[in-house]
Amino acid sequence: MQFAATDGFTLHGTLYEGGADEILIASALGVKRRYYDAFAQAAVARGFTVFTFDYRGIGESRPSSLRGFKASMHDWGALDLPAAIDQLKGARSITLVGHSAGGQIPGLASNANALDRLVFVAAQAGYYGNYPGLHRHSIRVIWHLMPFASRVIGYFPSRALGLGSEDLPTGVATQLNEGLNLRPRFARNRERERPGKQPAGLQRGRLRSGFGGQRRGRRRAPGGAPQA
Repeated sequence: MQFAATDGFTLHGTLYEGGADEILIASALGVKRRYYDAFAQAAVARGFTVFTFDYRGIGESRPSSLRGFKASMHDWGALDLPAAIDQLKGARSITLVGHSAGGQIPGLASNANALDRLVFVAAQAGYYGNYPGLHRHSIRVIWHLMPFASRVIGYFPSRALGLGSEDLPTGVATQLNEGLNLRPRFARNRERERPGKQPAGLQRGRLRSGFGGQRRGRRRAPGGAPQA
């Protein structure tokens, strides 16, 4: 199915119809929505409705050429994700499953309070220093090359470099580079603290959530066949 992002850009999604409790999958970086087919079908078998979609520049939401195509991870969260959430209006409950980058962008959605719960899968900070051994150095080299290669080629050639199944728009690669070179603040604080003392960044922290959890009354007939 096709639907419009909040700025009118055409996105593509798949609806797997099940029950009144619905799951929205926010994909990982450069991952097509079809990757989650098996998960969606398993969830439908357990009574859920599932909606998956491709961010702009990815999968079926990609233009014929990425050269010069304007898109960023901020756009994914602020423009694409809100439209996907709107596709589930009337659900009894909405659970967002954010995979990797998909778990880092929900706070950008203006209608995030429509979500009842969040489930994050491997949505950790991507700082290269978290990688083990020599692998972190190769990752660091790649990350530093991302902005340069993207500007020269017009997009980041992930597929040619064996780094994923989808190439990335320049704006996405640039923002990714900025994030992966940023050491998490709590890690810096931890290094400055004495052994056994709680890191300053974690002291008396309080998590506040604006997620409403109001119940919405609409039911769909069970089924499981996806509407592409």
